[in-house]
Amino acid sequence: MVLWPLLVVLVGLVLSPEYRCRWFGRSCPSVTPMQLLSTDEEEARKTRECVSDVTRLGQLCFVSICIDSYLRQFPTGHSRDEFDAIAEGARVECDSARQGRIQEEAPRRAQDEALQAQPEDSMWQSAQQCARNAATCVVQNCYWDYLDRYRAPGSRRAEAEAAITRAEQSCLNAHAMGVANGRYLARSDNACGTKPSLSINVTIRQGQIAWEHEFRGTAYGWSGTIDSAGVIEASVGSSQSFRATGRYGDEERMILMRYPQCALGVNMDIVKKIGD
Repeated sequence: MVLWPLLVVLVGLVLSPEYRCRWFGRSCPSVTPMQLLSTDEEEARKTRECVSDVTRLGQLCFVSICIDSYLRQFPTGHSRDEFDAIAEGARVECDSARQGRIQEEAPRRAQDEALQAQPEDSMWQSAQQCARNAATCVVQNCYWDYLDRYRAPGSRRAEAEAAITRAEQSCLNAHAMGVANGRYLARSDNACGTKPSLSINVTIRQGQIAWEHEFRGTAYGWSGTIDSAGVIEASVGSSQSFRATGRYGDEERMILMRYPQCALGVNMDIVKKIGD
């Protein structure tokens, strides 16, 4: 007697068109061409919104993800030609952007790879050659790469540090500063795809000058010398590819920063002193 209620429920389910369709593929409601078109158009609308969103965010490489969803559901859909054209255009722009980034990063990667492959003796000779040709106040820059890589006992670290100490003392003795020590506010122009920066802090101490400038999303630390006549020479580390020259005086307070990716350089104007 207990089985009768269960049997009644099972019979009812079998007789239900919804469950016969789900379980046995029978009695399924037919879909009209108009209903299919309506579903196609709705999915196409959602796809266009997705494409619009990722394009607005500058993520062209993700446009294909939006379109693939539509094409999987409607491989011969009414909007296929439209989306194929959009996907191809986005792919071309994505590839172009990637290639541009690779080319921009190539000089830095080549420099890093060259440093990694350079043996200690060769790096030491390069550092000494740089120091011989450098102004005394920037001799320390010549040894940075060597000291950063070779820290173990037995290297020429002590010799490098002694050379830096001698150069720093010479710098202090040689410069009777015509420009007051302190912190200065500077502003850079927009050039080579960079936005202007309106609040750069420049520090001047005992014949040395230093600042940080952001170029295409990367912050570069510049350091160098400023002599009693206000003549400025600086670099990023000991790199010969990142050089800056300028002058601080009554009529001119401009520094030109040259990056490997920007032959014209980026101008920076020292506006005023803001602190000691």
